[in-house]
This record gives sequence, structure tokens and C-alpha cells, in this order.
Amino acid sequence: TVPADWSGRVVVGVDYGIRNPFCAIRGVERDGVLWLTAERYASAQQEAPMVRHIRSVADGAEIISVDPSAAALKLALRAEKITVQDANNDVQTGIAKVNQRLADGRLFVDPACVNFIREAQTYQWADNDKKDVPVKENDHACDAARYLVMALDHGFKPMVSSVGEPL
Repeated sequence: TVPADWSGRVVVGVDYGIRNPFCAIRGVERDGVLWLTAERYASAQQEAPMVRHIRSVADGAEIISVDPSAAALKLALRAEKITVQDANNDVQTGIAKVNQRLADGRLFVDPACVNFIREAQTYQWADNDKKDVPVKENDHACDAARYLVMALDHGFKPMVSSVGEPL
């Protein structure tokens, strides 16, 4: 688990899903080390419950990086005065960055993130002759974590709410 005195940059990654599960993951980074500390994972959700789930993990968030295809969710978040950014959806680079953090001992996962742990254990590559792509099922928490890592590793600027106050 995360050390009790842990503080640092708070980032949230969000994978959108209505038929498929929705996932929001909270990460805290300090000195280049990232802890995934909490997740919200739910199926058959509409935007209003997703906004509540995101808000529940976003306290102090500097970045909320949302699946770029989630137009309705981003509108709902902005209506609640929560500023978000489109996630960088470069799948190959994102997977490589997550794997590099794991290999370097710079990514840790709190046991409370049960869906991320479950999905990471079953994550697999599709049998595709043209390009390397992951199988697009049971990957929602992994996608949210990938969005979070890409936001951190690509130097996004700290967010402010639409009313000009830090989130």
C-alpha cells in the first residue's frame, strides 16, 4: 500500500464505457515513482454516475486525462466545472511507458486496485499480422492507467477548473 506520508502529483486516468466498463484510476507520483492508489470501475453507467465516480478519486488532481472518444462524459464533467484533457491515445507508446515504469520499479499498484490487477494479469496481444495491438476486452483499467501514465510522461500542464481555480 501507499506510504501514509505519501504526497505528490495527483493524476486521474479515465476510460469511458457504457456497454463496456468505465474505469477511473487515481495515481500519485513523487520523485518519478507512481502509485496507482484507487480505482472506480462500473458497468452500465451513464454520465452522471461517472462524474460522481471521477470526483471521488480526483481530490487534488493536477490532471484528469479522459478517453478522447468520451465526448458526452467530457461535456458532463465540464458542466460540473471539472476541467479535463483528452488522453493521449497512442496505444503502442502508452503500453511501452507503463511497461518501462514497471520494469524500472517506478510503478506500484495498491492492492485496492483489484480490477487493474486482474486485467493486467490477463492483458494480451491480438493475433494481427499487420501490427501489434492488444486484445480489446477486459482492458478498461489498463487503458485508464495508460492514459494516466501518458499524461505524466508527456509533461501536460497543471489543470485549473473552468472557474480558474486549481482542482
